[in-house]
This record gives sequence, C-alpha cells and structure tokens, in this order.
Amino acid sequence: MNCPVVMKFGGASLGCAESILRVARLIQQQQKHTRVIVIVSGCGNVTNDLETILADPHKPSQKRALEQVKLFHSELLRQCALTLQAEPELTATQHVIYDLCDHALELLDYPEVAHDDLLTLGERLSAQIMIGVLRVLGLSCGYLDATEFIHLCGEKSEHQPAIEKISRLLQQVARQAKHVNVSEGFIARAEDGQIATLGRNGSDTTAAIWAVALNASRLEIWKEVKGLCNADPNIIPEANLITDIAFDDLCVLSQFGASVIHYPALQLLRQQRLILSLKCPKNPNTPKATHIHFGGERPPVSALALLSGVQVLPHGEHLGLFCVDKGAAELRFVMELFLQNKILHALQKIQKSQSLLLLTLFSNQFAIDIQALKSQLSKHGISVLAVCSDGANECVNLVIVAEEKAQAMRIAHAQLRQQITQSQCIEVNDAV
Repeated sequence: MNCPVVMKFGGASLGCAESILRVARLIQQQQKHTRVIVIVSGCGNVTNDLETILADPHKPSQKRALEQVKLFHSELLRQCALTLQAEPELTATQHVIYDLCDHALELLDYPEVAHDDLLTLGERLSAQIMIGVLRVLGLSCGYLDATEFIHLCGEKSEHQPAIEKISRLLQQVARQAKHVNVSEGFIARAEDGQIATLGRNGSDTTAAIWAVALNASRLEIWKEVKGLCNADPNIIPEANLITDIAFDDLCVLSQFGASVIHYPALQLLRQQRLILSLKCPKNPNTPKATHIHFGGERPPVSALALLSGVQVLPHGEHLGLFCVDKGAAELRFVMELFLQNKILHALQKIQKSQSLLLLTLFSNQFAIDIQALKSQLSKHGISVLAVCSDGANECVNLVIVAEEKAQAMRIAHAQLRQQITQSQCIEVNDAV
C-alpha cells in the first residue's frame, strides 16, 4: 500500500464557502495519485469565538453566541450546497451540524469539565462540512474521529502525544481506511478519557503525528500565506519570502514565534525525512513557496520573529526568561541585563503595567551587529529591557514592550537588510 500524503488546512483557508470548495478540489486532485489524510482546523476564526464564549460568565449571552456559531456553519454548508447544486445530498450533513451545536449548548452547563470539548467544536464542524462536500464531488471519503486515535500522556499541564500508542492505532485503521480520510486537528484525548487539546495552532501537530505514524511520503501545510517570510508581512509590507530554509533553522525561527508551522509539530518531524511543504490554496501551483531542506547545503537565511507572553524574573545576577506562546511551545533561558536596567524592581514594575515581547533576529549569513542594533533602537526611544545572543551572534533575542513592537521590528528589519547588503559586497570583493 502506497504511503499517504497528509494535507493540513488552516482555519483561514476554510473561512468561506468559496475557500472550502477550493480546498475540496485540491484534495480531489491529490487523491488521483495517492491516498490522502486530510486534517482540518476550525473554519475561519471560530476557535477565537469559542474562547470568547467560554470566557463569558453570563449563560444567556453564551448561548446566543453559540447559536451564532451554529448559524455560521449552517450558512457555510448552504452556500456550498447551492454552488454544487447539491442541497438534498448535504441535508444529512446539515443535521449533523445542528446535532453537534445542540450538544455543545448542553455542555455549557458543565463549563469546567467540558471546556476543551466546547473549544474544539469548530474542528468537528469543519470536518463534517469537508466530508459532505468531498462526497458530493464523488470521492469515497471516510471520517477518522481524532478522539479515538490522538491520545495524550502525562499531567494536563504537560500533555505529550503518546506516539507509540497513536502509531499502533493509526496503522491498524489505515489498513481498512478509504482512499481519502478526514480528521480533526487540535483535538485529542487525555489519559483520564476527557477531551483535550494540543494547544493553539495544534492542528499542525495533529498533521505531524499522522505523517509520522503512517510514514507519509509528504506533509503539506496549507495556509492563507505564500510561505515563510523574513518578517511579519502585516508589520513589514516589504518582507521577502524565504524560498529555501534548512529544517533546523526553521525550528529555531518557529520556536521564537514564526508561526507558519507550529514548533511542537516540527519537533515530531525531526527524525522523519519526508517532504515538507508550505502551500497556499489560492496559488497551489506557484513555484514561489518555502522549500524546507532536511539535509545538504544550509541555505542562507536572515529573518525576524516575534513571541508574546514573555515573563522576566530574577535569576541570580541575571534575568531568567520564561515564555509560553499561543502554541504552547515553552521557551526558557537566561538573559543578560543592559547596564541601565539592572534594577530588578523597575523591570518588574514595567511587567505589571505593560505586556512584553521577545524580538528575535536570526541570521546564518553573518554575525548580527548587536551594538549597532542597540544604538539604532536607543536613538528611536525603543525600550530594550534585556538581551542575549548565542556565541556566534546568529540569534539575538531582545525583550521589548509590546506597544513598541512595530517600530522595533522595522528598525531590526532595516538592520538586517543593511548587513545583508554589506555581506554581499564583501562576497563580491572576495570573488574579485
């Protein structure tokens, strides 16, 4: 039996009927050549909406908001049915959507026990819509309930995928699986039998688990971005696409906040020499994408990353940094203080009033000029609270106030561009 391709689709690529149908046709094309495992996130921003609902202490407004989630998915399916002229064929799927949402309404009476069950509603709804659409397109499509296969071990605060158990379960079902199978990302089952999650952006991790367990030939991460850029394009419009990157360098950038692929997913793939691709559903055949190299030459890369949720605490004569990003990737290390920031209580006062970010400059092309960077940031009044770097200055990490992130990133991006230009000039002169 041929090795499958795992295709993971993010929420932004499933946010409207047009996008869902575009994704379905991509799957339809892929299944002509090999078996396909499809992993879906919740449609659009539904997980954010569910988080807001769960944080609301008022039961009536919770129920109204959950009814809106129900209407949103019902309308998504209706629009798909109209486009495909398949209203009768998708009636059963519509009933499944109603049943899942009605069950979620009942779970609101048990918020502490059912929190993760409610939070993962979007993935279940997304999977059912995708299955219904694929069947209308004529595909023999099966459903693999993530809660039956993706098991976690350890305490809740330190959940880890039980890879050996998962592999055993998935390999058993793969022998009877259909040519196309759809499963939910993000969702798992804890040791106590309760529904759990893999952390925000955890659908990437789900896809990586499937790819490792089934020895997939390729893992495709489909998102509404053209690939990995050398800075956040929402802040730096002129940010460039990174066309080639070594896997280890991608891990570094991902750990420090580059969110194209979830860092825990990359950790699972470290020993798996498959083809890993980042793709955009709007431009599936474009040669402009990020190609990830597991071996061979290390392509030159210089980039920025931004990580939120930073806490800085005393650590002897230095500072200890602790960070948990929205994908639950933990990061801990010791940072040196700038001389003007040695008074710890002043820093702790800042932490109470303002949120902090970790801005990372990475370059395997040259040593980053920390002094020049600090000088430029200081000249523009940017408060750099702490800094550390590795021995070669490939990776420089700065703790900054969140409100100053845009200006700090623009200055850091200009610094990288200047050093790239200088580096290229040196290479040309050396060649001459």
